[in-house]
Amino acid sequence: MGSDPEILVVWADGRRRSRLTHNRVADLDPAWSPGGRRIVFVSIGGGGRGRDLYVMRADGSHRRRLGARTTCETDPAWSPDGRKILFASVCDNLSPRLYTIAPNGSGLRRLPITGSEPAWSPQGDRLAYRRHSSLLTANADGSEERLVTPNVSEGPAWSPDGQQIAFVRSEQSDCSVYDESHIYIINRDGTGESRLFYPTCWGDSSPDWRRF
Repeated sequence: MGSDPEILVVWADGRRRSRLTHNRVADLDPAWSPGGRRIVFVSIGGGGRGRDLYVMRADGSHRRRLGARTTCETDPAWSPDGRKILFASVCDNLSPRLYTIAPNGSGLRRLPITGSEPAWSPQGDRLAYRRHSSLLTANADGSEERLVTPNVSEGPAWSPDGQQIAFVRSEQSDCSVYDESHIYIINRDGTGESRLFYPTCWGDSSPDWRRF
Protein backbone atom coordinates (compact mmCIF):
# COMPACT_ATOMS: atom_id res chain seq x y z
CA MET A 1 0.00 0.00 0.00
CA GLY A 2 3.01 2.29 0.40
CA SER A 3 3.69 4.99 2.97
CA ASP A 4 1.10 7.52 1.79
CA PRO A 5 -2.32 7.44 3.46
CA GLU A 6 -5.14 6.00 1.34
CA ILE A 7 -8.89 5.85 1.86
CA LEU A 8 -10.54 2.50 2.58
CA VAL A 9 -14.03 1.36 3.46
CA VAL A 10 -14.55 -1.33 6.09
CA TRP A 11 -17.87 -3.17 6.37
CA ALA A 12 -19.66 -2.90 9.69
CA ASP A 13 -18.90 -6.51 10.60
CA GLY A 14 -15.18 -5.89 10.13
CA ARG A 15 -14.77 -8.84 7.77
CA ARG A 16 -14.32 -6.98 4.49
CA ARG A 17 -12.59 -3.85 3.38
CA SER A 18 -12.14 -2.10 0.08
CA ARG A 19 -9.39 0.32 -0.90
CA LEU A 20 -10.87 3.33 -2.69
CA THR A 21 -7.80 5.41 -3.60
CA HIS A 22 -4.57 4.27 -5.28
CA ASN A 23 -2.19 7.22 -5.39
CA ARG A 24 1.36 8.28 -4.64
CA VAL A 25 -0.02 11.17 -2.63
CA ALA A 26 -1.75 11.42 0.74
CA ASP A 27 -5.54 11.04 0.71
CA LEU A 28 -7.31 11.76 3.98
CA ASP A 29 -10.22 13.48 5.79
CA PRO A 30 -12.99 11.45 4.07
CA ALA A 31 -16.61 12.42 4.73
CA TRP A 32 -19.72 10.58 3.53
CA SER A 33 -22.49 12.39 1.70
CA PRO A 34 -26.02 12.07 3.10
CA GLY A 35 -27.27 8.74 1.82
CA GLY A 36 -23.73 7.36 1.48
CA ARG A 37 -23.42 7.52 -2.30
CA ARG A 38 -20.40 9.84 -2.47
CA ILE A 39 -17.30 10.70 -0.46
CA VAL A 40 -15.47 14.01 -0.27
CA PHE A 41 -11.82 13.91 0.80
CA VAL A 42 -8.56 15.86 0.80
CA SER A 43 -5.65 14.92 -1.47
CA ILE A 44 -2.24 16.37 -0.62
CA GLY A 45 0.65 16.95 -3.00
CA GLY A 46 -0.60 15.64 -6.34
CA GLY A 47 1.29 17.20 -9.26
CA GLY A 48 3.08 19.61 -6.99
CA ARG A 49 -0.21 20.94 -5.64
CA GLY A 50 -1.18 21.62 -2.07
CA ARG A 51 -4.32 20.34 -0.34
CA ASP A 52 -7.23 19.86 -2.75
CA LEU A 53 -10.79 18.64 -2.32
CA TYR A 54 -11.99 15.67 -4.37
CA VAL A 55 -15.33 13.89 -4.64
CA MET A 56 -15.76 10.26 -5.67
CA ARG A 57 -18.48 7.66 -5.68
CA ALA A 58 -18.72 5.32 -2.72
CA ASP A 59 -16.92 2.59 -4.70
CA GLY A 60 -13.96 4.88 -5.48
CA SER A 61 -14.92 5.57 -9.09
CA HIS A 62 -15.46 8.93 -10.84
CA ARG A 63 -12.85 10.72 -8.77
CA ARG A 64 -13.00 14.44 -9.52
CA ARG A 65 -11.28 17.52 -8.13
CA LEU A 66 -13.74 20.16 -6.98
CA GLY A 67 -11.58 23.04 -8.15
CA ALA A 68 -12.03 25.20 -5.06
CA ARG A 69 -8.88 27.09 -6.14
CA THR A 70 -7.47 27.69 -2.66
CA THR A 71 -5.11 24.62 -2.78
CA CYS A 72 -4.97 24.46 1.02
CA GLU A 73 -8.30 22.83 1.86
CA THR A 74 -9.13 20.68 4.87
CA ASP A 75 -11.95 19.43 7.14
CA PRO A 76 -14.69 18.90 4.49
CA ALA A 77 -18.26 18.32 5.70
CA TRP A 78 -21.46 17.72 3.69
CA SER A 79 -24.56 19.74 4.43
CA PRO A 80 -27.47 17.59 5.63
CA ASP A 81 -29.34 18.12 2.33
CA GLY A 82 -26.23 17.16 0.31
CA ARG A 83 -26.23 20.41 -1.69
CA LYS A 84 -23.10 22.00 -0.22
CA ILE A 85 -19.72 21.02 1.15
CA LEU A 86 -18.28 23.11 3.96
CA PHE A 87 -14.50 23.26 4.33
CA ALA A 88 -11.65 25.25 5.86
CA SER A 89 -8.78 26.81 3.94
CA VAL A 90 -5.47 27.22 5.79
CA CYS A 91 -3.35 29.17 3.28
CA ASP A 92 -0.41 31.28 4.45
CA ASN A 93 -0.72 30.13 8.07
CA LEU A 94 -3.60 32.54 8.62
CA SER A 95 -6.72 31.75 10.62
CA PRO A 96 -8.56 29.10 8.60
CA ARG A 97 -11.18 30.67 6.35
CA LEU A 98 -14.45 28.83 5.88
CA TYR A 99 -16.01 28.21 2.47
CA THR A 100 -18.91 26.33 0.94
CA ILE A 101 -18.98 24.79 -2.53
CA ALA A 102 -21.44 22.63 -4.45
CA PRO A 103 -20.51 18.95 -4.98
CA ASN A 104 -20.11 19.63 -8.71
CA GLY A 105 -17.50 22.31 -8.03
CA SER A 106 -19.70 25.34 -8.69
CA GLY A 107 -20.80 28.12 -6.35
CA LEU A 108 -17.64 28.59 -4.29
CA ARG A 109 -18.48 31.03 -1.50
CA ARG A 110 -16.31 32.41 1.27
CA LEU A 111 -18.16 32.80 4.57
CA PRO A 112 -17.51 35.86 6.77
CA ILE A 113 -16.10 33.71 9.57
CA THR A 114 -12.87 31.84 10.33
CA GLY A 115 -12.31 28.57 12.15
CA SER A 116 -11.35 24.89 11.94
CA GLU A 117 -13.13 21.52 12.14
CA PRO A 118 -16.46 23.00 10.96
CA ALA A 119 -19.61 20.91 11.39
CA TRP A 120 -23.20 21.37 10.17
CA SER A 121 -26.05 21.07 12.62
CA PRO A 122 -28.40 18.18 11.69
CA GLN A 123 -31.01 20.69 10.52
CA GLY A 124 -28.42 22.55 8.42
CA ASP A 125 -29.27 25.90 10.01
CA ARG A 126 -26.14 26.41 12.13
CA LEU A 127 -22.42 25.73 11.90
CA ALA A 128 -20.13 24.86 14.81
CA TYR A 129 -16.36 25.31 14.63
CA ARG A 130 -13.25 26.14 16.63
CA ARG A 131 -11.30 29.37 16.47
CA HIS A 132 -8.03 29.09 18.36
CA SER A 133 -9.29 27.43 21.58
CA SER A 134 -12.92 28.58 21.54
CA LEU A 135 -16.06 26.82 20.31
CA LEU A 136 -18.37 29.04 18.26
CA THR A 137 -21.54 28.70 16.23
CA ALA A 138 -23.00 30.77 13.38
CA ASN A 139 -25.85 30.62 10.93
CA ALA A 140 -25.19 28.59 7.78
CA ASP A 141 -24.39 31.82 5.90
CA GLY A 142 -21.87 32.88 8.57
CA SER A 143 -24.10 35.47 10.25
CA GLU A 144 -24.98 35.73 13.96
CA GLU A 145 -21.74 34.26 15.27
CA ARG A 146 -21.84 33.27 18.94
CA LEU A 147 -19.25 32.10 21.46
CA VAL A 148 -20.38 28.84 23.04
CA THR A 149 -17.47 28.02 25.35
CA PRO A 150 -13.69 28.60 25.65
CA ASN A 151 -10.80 26.15 26.21
CA VAL A 152 -11.70 23.62 23.53
CA SER A 153 -8.98 21.41 22.00
CA GLU A 154 -10.97 19.17 19.63
CA GLY A 155 -14.42 18.93 18.10
CA PRO A 156 -17.21 19.95 17.68
CA ALA A 157 -19.82 17.23 17.08
CA TRP A 158 -23.56 17.93 17.08
CA SER A 159 -26.13 15.73 18.80
CA PRO A 160 -28.68 14.13 16.42
CA ASP A 161 -31.40 16.56 17.53
CA GLY A 162 -29.10 19.57 17.12
CA GLN A 163 -29.59 20.74 20.70
CA GLN A 164 -26.18 19.81 22.14
CA ILE A 165 -22.55 19.86 21.02
CA ALA A 166 -19.77 17.51 22.11
CA PHE A 167 -16.15 18.64 22.29
CA VAL A 168 -12.80 17.78 23.87
CA ARG A 169 -11.00 19.84 26.49
CA SER A 170 -7.45 19.30 27.73
CA GLU A 171 -7.03 19.78 31.46
CA GLN A 172 -4.96 18.70 34.45
CA SER A 173 -5.76 15.19 35.61
CA ASP A 174 -5.63 13.66 39.08
CA CYS A 175 -4.00 10.63 37.46
CA SER A 176 -1.06 12.38 35.82
CA VAL A 177 1.18 15.44 35.94
CA TYR A 178 0.33 15.95 32.27
CA ASP A 179 -2.83 17.41 30.76
CA GLU A 180 -5.38 14.84 29.63
CA SER A 181 -8.26 15.22 27.21
CA HIS A 182 -11.87 14.70 28.24
CA ILE A 183 -15.16 14.83 26.39
CA TYR A 184 -17.73 17.45 27.34
CA ILE A 185 -21.24 18.19 26.14
CA ILE A 186 -22.91 21.59 26.14
CA ASN A 187 -26.23 23.02 24.99
CA ARG A 188 -26.06 24.91 21.70
CA ASP A 189 -26.73 28.19 23.54
CA GLY A 190 -23.71 27.68 25.81
CA THR A 191 -25.59 26.53 28.92
CA GLY A 192 -25.54 23.19 30.72
CA GLU A 193 -21.90 22.27 30.16
CA SER A 194 -20.97 18.89 31.67
CA ARG A 195 -18.04 16.50 31.51
CA LEU A 196 -18.69 12.88 30.61
CA PHE A 197 -17.30 10.68 33.36
CA TYR A 198 -15.23 7.59 32.70
CA PRO A 199 -13.68 5.67 35.64
CA THR A 200 -10.25 5.53 34.00
CA CYS A 201 -7.20 7.72 33.64
CA TRP A 202 -7.10 7.51 29.86
CA GLY A 203 -7.57 10.65 27.79
CA ASP A 204 -10.57 10.98 25.47
CA SER A 205 -10.70 12.34 21.92
CA SER A 206 -12.73 12.57 18.70
CA PRO A 207 -16.29 12.81 20.03
CA ASP A 208 -19.08 11.63 17.75
CA TRP A 209 -22.81 11.12 18.20
CA ARG A 210 -24.75 8.12 16.97
CA ARG A 211 -28.46 7.47 16.65
CA PHE A 212 -29.63 4.51 18.71
